[in-house]
Amino acid sequence: MNRERASRQRANNYPRTLGNLLADVVRNLHLGRRLAEQRACVLWPEVVGKYVSKNTKVRSIDRGKLFVWVKTTAWQNEISLRRGEIIRKLNKAVGEHVVEDILFVSER
Repeated sequence: MNRERASRQRANNYPRTLGNLLADVVRNLHLGRRLAEQRACVLWPEVVGKYVSKNTKVRSIDRGKLFVWVKTTAWQNEISLRRGEIIRKLNKAVGEHVVEDILFVSER
């Protein structure tokens, strides 16, 4: 019995790749969705394009709601018309359905 336990302990002590260790940490701490949400924030400029990204900035994401600052209400109206398309593209880029809505905040 002691030999079996010692054998199992040795098997668990074999070196593991950093990627495998990090994947275990993410899984054990249930961080997968949160990381996917952050990827959506990072991918915003790529998804909306250079022109739109110059006039917007992702502020945060919380429970599927992406909060985006827009330079003017005109920009807010323009992007609101593309809201559904942007949500689909962001989720596709992330590889998961993490963005459910986009809420805009503009300067007054």
